[in-house]
Amino acid sequence: MISGQAVITDLDGFTIEQMSVKPAAAMVLKFPTGVGGEFFDFQTFSLKRSSDADARKNRDKKLDEVIALFDRARAYASAVAARKTDASLPPLAVDLKLAALQPVLAGELPIFVAADDFRDVKRAVEFCEKQNVKMILRSDAKFGPFDLAVVAAFLKEKKIPVIFGPMYTLPSEDDDRYDLPQQAPAALAKAGVPFAFASEDSAMVKDLPYQAAMAVAYGGLSKDDALKALTLWPATIWGVADRIGSIEVGKQANLFVTNGDPMEPRTDVKHVFIRGRSIPLTSRQTQLYDAYRNRVP
Repeated sequence: MISGQAVITDLDGFTIEQMSVKPAAAMVLKFPTGVGGEFFDFQTFSLKRSSDADARKNRDKKLDEVIALFDRARAYASAVAARKTDASLPPLAVDLKLAALQPVLAGELPIFVAADDFRDVKRAVEFCEKQNVKMILRSDAKFGPFDLAVVAAFLKEKKIPVIFGPMYTLPSEDDDRYDLPQQAPAALAKAGVPFAFASEDSAMVKDLPYQAAMAVAYGGLSKDDALKALTLWPATIWGVADRIGSIEVGKQANLFVTNGDPMEPRTDVKHVFIRGRSIPLTSRQTQLYDAYRNRVP
């Protein structure tokens, strides 16, 4: 369930050190669901269905494993501290997994929690509160059969920022509004909950501006808030707003220039600058286009 650390990078450079904006931004946790339903079983490569009782039992079992891991990490920290103050204690074998969890338990590194149904979201928040760790929520904005105003008020109260998954989606319940996922960003903006958009697919990252546009067209999100959810708010959520996310003196010169609204599919990006350096907008696709455009019949 804990798949490793998230990193913030610029999309230019030859090494991770050159590209890195923040080498460790969060620890990623796939929160186990306690809500039954249809799911895909990769072991049998078929669709299966579980009851709510079975789902809760499986969730509690997996959470117990995470709690045990956190307890081991705290014990490891105590042992390391004791060894530093008392050299007579036996040497402690280095455990990289437990060492990597220390910034999380110290409140320096948030947990990036993936949970979709609001019942799972509430359980995830309760889990993080009990463990005294910071949380960033990743959600597909469906939230199950719950009023968006209730969801937004809860997230506001708990001070939980949200990264929304793709807006190219449909609600999970048959009787939900068809545009329920697209309505969620506006509800959070109204409540004052910081959020950002994500493509969640390297092949679809080019569509990131249009994810925000879906929330504007079908969810009533203002264009200003949509633009912030692509720029300043994600920088704030990930703790790098002092360097990127807005055009201000002293920040990195990460800029782009378009010939129209950046959230319109017909808009072309004319210039891109990363850390003040102009980035060539060439690719295999543009090279092929130029080659065949100039081809003599």
